[in-house]
Amino acid sequence: SGADKQMWPTANDQDDGDMPIGVDSATATNKDIDGVDRPQGTNIEVGAYEYRNTWTGASSSDWTAAGNWSFGAAPDNSSTNNAPVVTDQGTAPIISTDVNLDHLLIRSGTLTIAKSGSLKLTGNLINNGALNMESDSQNFSSIIVQGESYGMNIYDDRNGNMFGSPNIKTTNSGDITYKRYVADEGANEWDYIGSPVEGQDLQTLINNNTSLATNSSSVAIGPFDNGASNGDSTPSNFYTYYDTTGYTGGSAVTLPSGKGYVMSTDEGSTTATVDFTGPVVTENIYFAITDATLSNTNNGKFNLVSNPYPSFLFANSAADGTNNFLTINGSTNDNLHNSYAAIFAYDGNGNFNTRTNANTLGSPLYIAPGQGFFVAADQSAKIIFSEAMQTHAGVDDFISGDVLDSYEVEIKLFNGDNEIESTEIFFI
Repeated sequence: SGADKQMWPTANDQDDGDMPIGVDSATATNKDIDGVDRPQGTNIEVGAYEYRNTWTGASSSDWTAAGNWSFGAAPDNSSTNNAPVVTDQGTAPIISTDVNLDHLLIRSGTLTIAKSGSLKLTGNLINNGALNMESDSQNFSSIIVQGESYGMNIYDDRNGNMFGSPNIKTTNSGDITYKRYVADEGANEWDYIGSPVEGQDLQTLINNNTSLATNSSSVAIGPFDNGASNGDSTPSNFYTYYDTTGYTGGSAVTLPSGKGYVMSTDEGSTTATVDFTGPVVTENIYFAITDATLSNTNNGKFNLVSNPYPSFLFANSAADGTNNFLTINGSTNDNLHNSYAAIFAYDGNGNFNTRTNANTLGSPLYIAPGQGFFVAADQSAKIIFSEAMQTHAGVDDFISGDVLDSYEVEIKLFNGDNEIESTEIFFI
């Protein structure tokens, strides 16, 4: 009773829980309506929602500090403490280590995953506040959500019309913000980047990131077109930079998941990041690649792609024997060029390193969140980025200068200054 009623009956078109209220189920006492294990803590709740370990922020920002939690212990992966709740109480929490949980509810406030931190959820992420992810030139935070990721709609029934058209008081998108390090402009510098979140609007990206380099009306974000006219003779033709209005050809642009771009921040900056904001990708991504060698004999086979997840990916068989990018898209599904089944990774010094399963034998390779790279195609295909490739194991990106143990000779054939073809001989 009373004039003010607030309810939480829906979750942005998601199924918020394993079991509706009132359903007779053998697991009815084991899970609450959000699918959270019962009990959380030492007392079993009898209502729809289990009482969960809740952030108080009483002592510090440290996620692992017992004094910051209502249970007097930090969340862990045990069935009685694996589904915490973040609130805006006290000091805002920061995850700077590897954290594994079942579910997480950000009821309010801001959770930050530091550049050294990672979060893996086997269940759902319900985000009604803010989740920020940090990075720098050598460290990238990582999150994996194996269930669903969304925000909840909060309804207001002050008009007493619950069964008619109750008003939505608050709509929560569930979006995260990945503060992705992007190299600065300069000779042989720049970076190759894609969106590590879903549905990033280009104009919003430009408006929210003054760190992006500009030149007159152009901004330093450029897609790659392997069919560009005279691309082989004039490589700059492969790139067309967006203008600061975020439009190309008169149409608004959304960055597709899996697509890579050449990108840079203002020259001289060594710490600049670019904020990508959107939902966490929680499904496999299939990105179309093409063979345009009829237009550009040498370079028409290349396509610029990117890791679409806010987590690292297994790149080679040394990182994971089955669920790695090169194996899944090479021998398993034949999506890559038969003679160039490789990751072509930019090193930040004007060079591209060719990474195959053969020449990285014994050296695990990982693809950082939002990292762009080239692949070659000899037919139209769809590159696969699968959830099974996700990992927290990586640390750096391709511009790190890390030395991989490989033994190879690369032979190149030139016509004047133009490279006609190349091949590599591996000693394994």
